[in-house]
Amino acid sequence: METENQDKRREVLSKNLKAIIVVIGTEILKGIIQDINSHWLSKQLTKIGIDVRRIIAVPDDPMEICDAVKQSLKLGDIVIVTGGLGFTDDDITLSSVANSLGLGLELNSEAMDMIRKRIGSRDIRQFIKAAYIPRGGKPLYNRAGISPGVYLSLDKKHIFILPGVPAEMKAIYRDHVEPMLQRLTRRYVKTIIVLTNHMIEAEVNEKINLLRQKYPSIYFKTHAEKPVRISITIEGKSVEEVMEKINLIKNELRKLISIKEIYLEE
Repeated sequence: METENQDKRREVLSKNLKAIIVVIGTEILKGIIQDINSHWLSKQLTKIGIDVRRIIAVPDDPMEICDAVKQSLKLGDIVIVTGGLGFTDDDITLSSVANSLGLGLELNSEAMDMIRKRIGSRDIRQFIKAAYIPRGGKPLYNRAGISPGVYLSLDKKHIFILPGVPAEMKAIYRDHVEPMLQRLTRRYVKTIIVLTNHMIEAEVNEKINLLRQKYPSIYFKTHAEKPVRISITIEGKSVEEVMEKINLIKNELRKLISIKEIYLEE
C-alpha cells in the first residue's frame, strides 16, 4: 500500500515543473561559509508549486560548473544557479554557464545601464565584468547590489543566474524570478504546521498514513519532537482551492489525533 501511495504522489509531482538549484562556491564546500541560499530558494519554489528535485553544490571550477548545469538541464525544467557573479578572478559563473550552453559572452548594454545606475560616479571599468552575459540572456536588475542577475530561455528550459550574496539573490528572485515562474506554474501552495499532544512520532505517523493514502497529492511530514509536530504541504490551482483542502485536512486530522494547535507557515 505504501509503494502504491508513493507511486500516486510521484504521478502528481510529475505534472509540476521541476527545478534544480546549483550552488557555486569553493568556500561552501570547504565549510568556510554555510549555504543558506538553496534552503531559502527551495522554500520559495515549493510555495508556488514547483518541485525542487536536486540541490547541487560545486566549487569555483569551470568544468564542475559546466557539468552541473548540463546535468541540471537534463533533470529539470528550471535551473537556478547562485554564486560567482562578482568582479574577482574566481567569479567565473557567467562564462562557465555560457560555455555549458554553447554560447559566448557578450557585452550587454542593458546590463551596463543597470550597473551604472548602481555605482553612480564610480569608474565602471572595475565592474564591467558583470556586464558580459551569455549571448541571448536578459539581465535582471539588482536593487540590492551591483551585479545583475541573468535569465536565459533555451529549448523550453528556464535558466536563472543569481548572485551568491543572500540579500541580492533574494531581491532578484522576488523582483524578477518569482513573478515569471508564477505565470508559468499558476499553482498555489500552503504549508500548515500541526502541533500535536502526542509524544511518539511512530504513533502519529501510523495514524496519518490513512490520510497519505487518501490524499496522495498532499505531503505529510512528521517531526521527531516532543510533542510531535507535523508539516503538511497542500497545493491547488487557486488560493480558494488550497484553503478548502486545508479546512478538509484539519477536520480529518482532528478525528485521528489529539491536536494542540494548527497554523499556517509564513
